[in-house]
Amino acid sequence: MKRLLILLLIFAMILGATACNGSKPAITPSKPTDETNTTQTPDQTGESSEKPVTDESTSPVTAANSVSLDEQLLVDQEGVAITLTGLDFSDDYYAGKIKVLIENDSDKNINVGIWAIAINDIMIKGDLYANVESGKKLNETITFDKGDFADAGIEVIKTIDVIFDVFDSGTYEDIFVTELISLTTDGSEDYVQVYFAGDQLVFDQDGIKLVVRDFVEYEHEHYGAGVNYYVENNSENHVYITAGETSINGFMVEGGLYVKMLAGAKAYTSMDFVAEELVENDIYVITEVETSYSVYNPDTYENYFIIDNVKTNF
Repeated sequence: MKRLLILLLIFAMILGATACNGSKPAITPSKPTDETNTTQTPDQTGESSEKPVTDESTSPVTAANSVSLDEQLLVDQEGVAITLTGLDFSDDYYAGKIKVLIENDSDKNINVGIWAIAINDIMIKGDLYANVESGKKLNETITFDKGDFADAGIEVIKTIDVIFDVFDSGTYEDIFVTELISLTTDGSEDYVQVYFAGDQLVFDQDGIKLVVRDFVEYEHEHYGAGVNYYVENNSENHVYITAGETSINGFMVEGGLYVKMLAGAKAYTSMDFVAEELVENDIYVITEVETSYSVYNPDTYENYFIIDNVKTNF
């Protein structure tokens, strides 16, 4: 009898696990019935971007890299000097660090941050938040996330393009934003950075190209799914790109897309959708995303152009 009860208990546990696994439908894109380009804009159909061959086994920058940068003065403006003192790959937690010395000979307490930074012409998040009191110095580092480097396929730091933002630590008002500073590392001459786009062109206008790469479902408590993009800024201007009113399968949703682009840079970014909104609208299979895109000046916030009502089918 005891053995029978145990068997019945195991059977009940299996049934319960099966029921739980089937209670949360996956959010997935549907597959197109043909191989044609499925992104359409008001004046563009059927175009596609190149998709370079890539090595999916790329790994983040590690301490094995032998690239280096000589010590050099990067900024000397309004009593603030920023000196690059070298690269550091000794911390396994980060993909790499840029070491800087910040000297504040102004009469204000300041904060120094990154306005924008690109590694190998790819927009990357570089963490720097330095608080330097008047008359003081500070050794700091600009750090890079391993995941960001892996996602971008960056194996070696070859070029660095950076703009610093220096602002008053009391009022948070900008004191100055630097010009673009461009650096090339020693020992990286043989490295070739690979860029991977997608096959659904959204728009290519005034030097700005945006391509849908793929759809992804997140295992995240807030975001349920997203659309990944590849972006090129081949214009002479730094730009912001954002998305406006967005719908999925005809239902209005919040679509978060925001990317800052240096002139000549590329980026891998995404439009993310809130899981709760998808569930509330019974969206478990995404067939169509429709949105508008704004490209505008980061200083004046004036639009360079707007692309309205772009549909991407999955």
